[in-house]
Amino acid sequence: MLRVSRLTDYAVLVLCHLASKPGVLVSAKQVSDATSITETTSSKILKLLNKSKIISSTRGAKGGYCLEKKLDAVSIIDVIAAIDGSPSVTMCCEENQGNCDLESLCSSKQGWNKVNKALLSTLSSFTLADFITFEEKIAHAG
Repeated sequence: MLRVSRLTDYAVLVLCHLASKPGVLVSAKQVSDATSITETTSSKILKLLNKSKIISSTRGAKGGYCLEKKLDAVSIIDVIAAIDGSPSVTMCCEENQGNCDLESLCSSKQGWNKVNKALLSTLSSFTLADFITFEEKIAHAG
């Protein structure tokens, strides 16, 4: 079964929280309090999202994290890649060539590459806007 990691699932929740606070700097502690994700995990997620430029950060006593992009500009594949790396169905997909001992003998690689491309295309078609409530969209727009 294909499944996103718990950390990626939490990252979407964190991003939805940040989207509900447009233009407001939010600390890891505030994210933790609002989402019930531990502060350690919230901090780890925020750092990974910041490193991938999905969110921005400001240092200092009044610092924090903020979602700078529009909701429809953040694809779910961007979030997955920021947290877990580029998703793939099998080790033999194009991004992982050379990592499988059976690659030279494999007759199913072409089929798995098609499946992987379809998965990536589907994930790219969903954005953060697809994951938030109507009220959060209004707050982010305003």
